[in-house]
Amino acid sequence: MNLYIYDDYLKKYGKILNNIEVDLHKLNLNGKIIYLEAIKNLERLLKDELSNDIKTIIAVGNNLTLNKVINAVLKADPNNSLKSLALGIIPVGPNNSLANALGIKNERSAAEIILARRLESLNIAKINETFFLGEAAISAKGTSLSIQDFSINPVEKGEIRLANILLEDKLLKNGRNNPQDGLIDIFVYKKPQRLSFFSSQNLLIQNNNSEKVLVDNCLEVETPAKVEIIDKNINFIIGKDRTF
Repeated sequence: MNLYIYDDYLKKYGKILNNIEVDLHKLNLNGKIIYLEAIKNLERLLKDELSNDIKTIIAVGNNLTLNKVINAVLKADPNNSLKSLALGIIPVGPNNSLANALGIKNERSAAEIILARRLESLNIAKINETFFLGEAAISAKGTSLSIQDFSINPVEKGEIRLANILLEDKLLKNGRNNPQDGLIDIFVYKKPQRLSFFSSQNLLIQNNNSEKVLVDNCLEVETPAKVEIIDKNINFIIGKDRTF
């Protein structure tokens, strides 16, 4: 059974939603629809739905929508019975770099991709108590990264990107980063066009300016912050043009 989770902001996209639902109906991808604005506790609701043999959960919205679903699913299913579950997204509106990274470029292509059900089991990262799929970013100057037995303390202006999936794949010049290797890819950008790159299973971010970490371009997390890859993967529906 398919479960579609519609985000709050979608009211102004009525025509697009109608087209999406027509496409899903044509492909026999009908399912239950849940509107986030009507839900007080998504985690509790998903716990009930998972016990009812839901096989596919589709976030309809943007980066923040998918982030909400990922966090609710993992918290609703602490015993790691996710092997038969698939998550997907139908991107609507701006801030959809996660959908783009998964190879779902727009809402028009999403139904066919969901029907094809091409799955990849992907790592999930965690920053403090928040799970995320893509990346975390913070200004380089004033930030310290503690990685195992050494630390990095940039003194120049730039940006630090901690990626499970790097959301701006054009910045990768040699190959692609891998959200299946159990590692966080750490990119330290300095202007102009200088880049340091390495990987780690976990690290600690501290910022002496109390700057927050921007996660998946949609939410902020306080520092200090521990970043790690958790020991659970989630199956995601992907398109052929994924960035990893």
